[in-house]
Amino acid sequence: MRESGSDQADILWVLLFVGLTACSSVTDHRPPGSDAAPPTAEPNDGPWCTDHGFCWVVPRPQGNGLRDVDGLGPTEVVAVGDYGTSLRFDGGAWLPLLTGTTDALGHVWVAPDGAAWMAPSSSHDSGVYLLRTHNGEVERFGLPDADLIVGLDGSGDQPLVAERYAVYRLEAGGFRTIFTPPADHTVVDALVAGTSTWVLTATPLIPDGPDPTTVLFRLSQEDVVERIADPASTRHLARLGDGTIVVFDRRLYRVEDGSLEEMSSLERISAVWGTSWDDLWVVTNDGTYHNETRVGVESRAHGHLWGTADGSFGVRVGMRGAISTWSGETWRDLDEPTELSSTLDPNSFGELPTELWAGEASAAWASSPNDVWRVTGAWDEAMLEHWDGQAWTREREVPQGGRMRGTGPDNVWLLPRAGFILQFDGTAWVRHAQDALPGNAWAVRDFCTQGPADTHLVGSDGENGMLWHWDGLEWSLELTVEDSELRSIYPGRRTGELFVLSQHPDGAELLRLQDYEIVEASELPGTGFYLRSLIVDDAGVRLLRGGQLLERRNGSSWTLSDVGFDHRFARIWEGPSGTWVHDGDVATVRR
Repeated sequence: MRESGSDQADILWVLLFVGLTACSSVTDHRPPGSDAAPPTAEPNDGPWCTDHGFCWVVPRPQGNGLRDVDGLGPTEVVAVGDYGTSLRFDGGAWLPLLTGTTDALGHVWVAPDGAAWMAPSSSHDSGVYLLRTHNGEVERFGLPDADLIVGLDGSGDQPLVAERYAVYRLEAGGFRTIFTPPADHTVVDALVAGTSTWVLTATPLIPDGPDPTTVLFRLSQEDVVERIADPASTRHLARLGDGTIVVFDRRLYRVEDGSLEEMSSLERISAVWGTSWDDLWVVTNDGTYHNETRVGVESRAHGHLWGTADGSFGVRVGMRGAISTWSGETWRDLDEPTELSSTLDPNSFGELPTELWAGEASAAWASSPNDVWRVTGAWDEAMLEHWDGQAWTREREVPQGGRMRGTGPDNVWLLPRAGFILQFDGTAWVRHAQDALPGNAWAVRDFCTQGPADTHLVGSDGENGMLWHWDGLEWSLELTVEDSELRSIYPGRRTGELFVLSQHPDGAELLRLQDYEIVEASELPGTGFYLRSLIVDDAGVRLLRGGQLLERRNGSSWTLSDVGFDHRFARIWEGPSGTWVHDGDVATVRR
């Protein structure tokens, strides 16, 4: 994609949907012996769903990060991102595109015929490749000698692929090398402008070493006709609507009379688009600017930008599926309706996870519709708030909430992402310092509470897993599990029964405790990393491991299913309307 105003451009966006229609197909041009592409699947109407049965609830249409965007105009735009996500905008709606991969896609170019060419953002076990999706069909083209694709553009129906050690053009006979960098340089970006190809190269970035040296080459066919040394460190190229070439990264420059002219005082630039140097949109690490004037509030949500050559339409994409469009007058964030009823609706109490019912909080718990606690806000300015049935009251500043649970108005606990635990006793919040726990606590990962005098914490001292108990007066260390970390805890159905997730160097186990004695240890399949949450009920056991769901129904073996999104989900609930999964911030899906 080019963050510019060429004739290409409107946003064709791609969501994690490894399938489009039953008549779609995948054609593989990779060398023999390569792994086959994943099977396709039927799409779901309404919410964005995966073939694993999970559907996005917040945000909508989906929450995977978007890494690039390109298009032909306001009715033909494509965006790509994490977990094979690809979305297409037709001027009226965002539709999923078939990609046949779950690799993170970092580059997209929309050809004049509407075909979307895509490339992964990093190297994968399946090798380096290009995807072409058009009219419901996907073709895959392998680059067996390539290391990492750093740029993608094109002209006509021929994509231009910038790989670290060469620049290729895909022709009828296959990939043809048109440029190789100097021996001490690697390619960092490339684009097409009219009959010229521009290639940016750089020396390696060495920690605590000198700044890299970058050189901009202009090619006519395969011949270098211009060479511009760049003393500043730049990593990206863009083409403005009037044909101006700009280079940027830490600072922004334009190519002028065979040299680079600094154009802006802005720093740490991630994307550029405009009709000319005097009509320029710039996305930086702290927000979007027009001609060096910030537009809107400070935000790191958007990192990629594309628009038409005349400046009448543009698109920003970025973190957590953020999408914003420019209509010629203002930027408008995509705000599709969700399945959620109005927050704090008494009729929906108990139907939704409390974090959503209370307003997309990072942590929340409610004993009734008139007694609700929640944590909202960013990490360094989060606020603990209480709802009494009439209004929210700001109680105190806290680190962004990790987990909140309780049993009634006089027993609510909050485990923030910090070194202490908070307990509400019906009158005030009491702070329990982590370093006051017996056994030299290094980390507390989870807790469960069954009453004001019966709360358990699990974590570790850095080497051994630990389980602590609060009896209403003091903490006691009740269990130590050598060479492990206890990650999650859930009360059983019998008195004195607890279920604990234990992570150790060789994997992980589900421990069943009776009166603090381990009476059963069930080895979990796969790695022990990213274990987050646990539910035990009449149906069996369910727990999260990053973006995967492990289940063991009563009397059966463990089964593993992929939630199907690029998130390390942190919490799981079982409710009347299905299984809910949350990432600890706002991203939420439901099965």
